[in-house]
Amino acid sequence: MANQLTPTPQVVPVPVEIKGSNGLAVAGFVLALLGALSSFIPILNIGGDILALLGLIFGIIGLVKSRSRAAGKGLSIAAIILAVAAFVISVAVNSAAVTAVNNAVKTMPSIPAASAVPAAPAVPAKTTAKVGDAITLSGNVSGSKTAVTAMKVVDPTTSTDGFSTPAAGSRYVAVQFQIQNTGTVAYDDSPINGAKVIDASGQQFDATITSSVSAGPLFPATVKLPPGEKALGYIVFEVPTTSKVTAVQFSMNSGFADSGEWTVQ
Repeated sequence: MANQLTPTPQVVPVPVEIKGSNGLAVAGFVLALLGALSSFIPILNIGGDILALLGLIFGIIGLVKSRSRAAGKGLSIAAIILAVAAFVISVAVNSAAVTAVNNAVKTMPSIPAASAVPAAPAVPAKTTAKVGDAITLSGNVSGSKTAVTAMKVVDPTTSTDGFSTPAAGSRYVAVQFQIQNTGTVAYDDSPINGAKVIDASGQQFDATITSSVSAGPLFPATVKLPPGEKALGYIVFEVPTTSKVTAVQFSMNSGFADSGEWTVQ
């Protein structure tokens, strides 16, 4: 039996796994890592989010390819995790930055706005004198100025136009005014609109329209005077027969500027 041959051992083949490369997994990991690192920087992490998005896409594709190539699975998963983390961190950092800026703005001392002081409404100046004296009055236009004199009061006076008569229980009173333009611009106004008479009880009476009276020539409806010129005329008022005229008023710009008052003796 010594010559019995020993059987030759058999070789059992062992399968060897050959791994291939997975470039998309590597690219996805690198991009996701860059996005995650930049996610901590406000504003700049917006660009990092783009890198993270690309890393997420490459990581998903790399994970799918890792099944066939048996490579890159770990890098693909890492890329996906880093990309998601980059998005979350970026949102949190930007939200915190916006909140901090808003709080800083709220705590800043406010600069008080310059409040415009409203101009006081113009109150027409009023001057008092006696009949026969001149009063200087200014108009609303720059350079508009006159010297106005209540020359005399004719009480009563009668109409001479043949059809104008005062109402029952009233009379006509005529006041003669002289207007001299002492300003630098032309005087153009309707004197009848700015004239009044006042009685002892404080009642005021506006001028009335008549064509002519026995007291003398009336002012025309509109008086225009170049600088230095003057005009003279009567203005007529209808007053109750029981009223005693104690004062006369005249105002520039039809009653909307300076006013003068003359006491009647």
